[in-house]
Amino acid sequence: MKKTVLSHFSFLILTALWLTMPLTGQELPRRPEPMHYVNDTAQVLSEAARERLEARLQALDKNQKAQFVIVTVPDMGGSDIETFSIALAESWGIGHQGKDDGILILLALQERRVRIEVGYGLEPILTDARSKQIIDQAVLPAMKRGDPDQAMENAAAAIEQLLDSAARNPAELDAIDFGVNSDDTANQADDELWGGRLLLYGFWAVVFLILALVILSEKGLLFWSGLVTLSGMLAAAAALEYAFQDSGYGSLYWLSLLFAPGIPLLPYLWLNGKLEANRRERKYLAEFIKSDAQWRPLFKYYQKAAVKAERERLLTAARQLTDRQTAIAKISALNKEIKARIKHPEQFFSPRSDLELIKGIEKLNASGVLKNGLYRKESRREAAEWINGEADYFKAQGANVLDTEQRRRLAETVEQIAELLKEPLKRLQIDTEWVLRRIRSFIESSPRWKGWESAYTLKSIRATRQEFRDRLKAAETGGASSERAEKLYSFYVNYIQKIEKQPASFLVAKPRSRPVSSSPSSWTTASSGSSSSSSSSWSFGSSSSASFSSTDSFGGGSFGGGGSSGSW
Repeated sequence: MKKTVLSHFSFLILTALWLTMPLTGQELPRRPEPMHYVNDTAQVLSEAARERLEARLQALDKNQKAQFVIVTVPDMGGSDIETFSIALAESWGIGHQGKDDGILILLALQERRVRIEVGYGLEPILTDARSKQIIDQAVLPAMKRGDPDQAMENAAAAIEQLLDSAARNPAELDAIDFGVNSDDTANQADDELWGGRLLLYGFWAVVFLILALVILSEKGLLFWSGLVTLSGMLAAAAALEYAFQDSGYGSLYWLSLLFAPGIPLLPYLWLNGKLEANRRERKYLAEFIKSDAQWRPLFKYYQKAAVKAERERLLTAARQLTDRQTAIAKISALNKEIKARIKHPEQFFSPRSDLELIKGIEKLNASGVLKNGLYRKESRREAAEWINGEADYFKAQGANVLDTEQRRRLAETVEQIAELLKEPLKRLQIDTEWVLRRIRSFIESSPRWKGWESAYTLKSIRATRQEFRDRLKAAETGGASSERAEKLYSFYVNYIQKIEKQPASFLVAKPRSRPVSSSPSSWTTASSGSSSSSSSSWSFGSSSSASFSSTDSFGGGSFGGGGSSGSW
């Protein structure tokens, strides 16, 4: 008698110490209101499983007076599972007061731990050894398969079977087998497991076979890297099976099986891609060097013989890159050489002696001065013939060094081209009849003036058009022919061409109507009167689950450390 009292007293002291010890880094989940039999804070159970378990445990409480609660948590914050489970059971008050018939199953996901915690009143029935047997036979096999629904239903069925046997014939307790192999659940799960594994391994076998056929047709680096890849795929599959044979074939296993054997493929694919890119780069380099469009400007501006010799050298170097496994550095270096000569030819080639003349002629042609009808056709033709003659003369000199007289002549020619470009009237004569026709055609073109009526006032359009008629009349009358030509030229350039480009400089724009901004009275912003409230981070599954009928039955049992733990 004294020994029993001391034993209970020691359990009370131990429980008090456990309750006063702070949980490392994690507070207990808050007791839900109303209380549920299934509290899936880790969200690992399906909705259907929660409802089945809730109904089953509620019936167990009603019929056999054992209060059985299941709790899942994401993690225990560094606490050991025994300390955590006792503190949780005492804090929530699981079990009927005075009977101490509470049972708690705690599932900690991050730590991969499970524990059955038993109240004092049920310790003679649900002993530590039987708790261990239930965990090993009913819970852990399902957890290793990644099926927490089945694990919790197996545990509930085993504990219910144990309590039923205790009520009928306590002598049968030690003969109970809590394994789930008596039905087809485990066999079905194993069949599904092997079926899924065979499907994925079959997929990788096909990939392996295709890759093997490919590398047999390869040579050199790709062949040897392919052999290494095949060996890596086999090693990855073997390592995967070895790593998960003890911990179970959960979701991490399936995810790994889906991707792990393919990881050795990545270096091979990268290498194959690099070699293919090299092949394309070699082809591109050869085509680039052969393209006249890339080298034509160099032939125009620099010594042709030197450019041609360098082009042939680069083309020969590109053709020598015939091996498929040519080092990337060689291709890259040749590519840089070619691009440097195209982008910065002045660093590699000597310019032509008539380079300034060539560029001056290009600027003149781009300006269109010699094609402008403002100037007389005869004067434009004479200027073009003179420029072409100078260009042909200096082109004939080729790579020869110009003497003093030739350099003077070249400088004068370049200067005259620049002057012709800047002030064409000094060299070219105005084509008075052409200018007069253009002015008259513009003023009398009604569709042009009518097209401006949508953006400009009719008054300003009519006034400007009349002003142009008056100015044209003044320019046509009086003075010598040269003075008349200059007036018409000035009128054409300063008025006709300007209004064509910028009509707003002569015409008055119509005032734009300001859009009326209005907000319909039906559009209103409603202010919400609801106040925000912070909810606990612990979620207890569906609100449709049944709960304890009243807090009176939740009297609070006592726990003394009875039960067992396991890990998957």
